[in-house]
Amino acid sequence: MKASKVEPVTYRDKRIRAELHAHDGDPLRITPDVQKLLRITKAQCWDYEEEVRLFVPLKKAKWDGKYHFWPFDDDLRLVEVIIGPECIESVSTIEALANPQVYVSKARLAWRSFTVVPNGNLLSSNLKTALA
Repeated sequence: MKASKVEPVTYRDKRIRAELHAHDGDPLRITPDVQKLLRITKAQCWDYEEEVRLFVPLKKAKWDGKYHFWPFDDDLRLVEVIIGPECIESVSTIEALANPQVYVSKARLAWRSFTVVPNGNLLSSNLKTALA
């Protein structure tokens, strides 16, 4: 993905309230700057993700039932899939659906904290090779 097309997420300790109250909470009166701030802001506890976001017009996205999708291409490439702890699909099932260069791993809930961590026993074969 070309860097100019993605926007880095901003992580904050406090919610964005002052900016909203300046417009009396009316979504039709929120300035474009505040709208952008709302789109790219997450809680500070998620900063380890180092997330970037790509905003695309839904009219140009692919429609599949009740979901919209943006296709992968030369500018947007899938490199990793982390299967959440509540997902019932196996690493091998997801690996079979993905490109062989995609790293697949399963996450689990941490034993002693309220976090999600990699489950070292459930990594795709190509991720094990890359880590070796």
